[in-house]
Amino acid sequence: MGIPERAKRAMLAEAVEDRIFELTDLMEGLIEDDGTVAEKNRKKATDLATQTKKLQQEYSDLVNGSPSSVLNALDSISKGRGS
Repeated sequence: MGIPERAKRAMLAEAVEDRIFELTDLMEGLIEDDGTVAEKNRKKATDLATQTKKLQQEYSDLVNGSPSSVLNALDSISKGRGS
C-alpha cells in the first residue's frame, strides 16, 4: 500500500471515528437517569447503534488495510471528476 492510500485511509478513519463519537453522544442523550431507554426513543437508539456498529467495522477496515466501502466510494467520486 502506497503513501497516498495510507494518507487517504488515515483521513477517512479520523472522519469515521469523529462520526462514531457524534453518534455515541446522541445515544447517550437517549439514556434515562435509570440507565434505560424510553420506549419512544428505542427505534432511534437502535438505528444509532446499528450505524455505530457499521462505522466501527468501516474504521477497522480502514486502519487494517482491508477493502473499504468508504475508500471505494471516495475513489469512484474522484475518478468521476477526472481527478
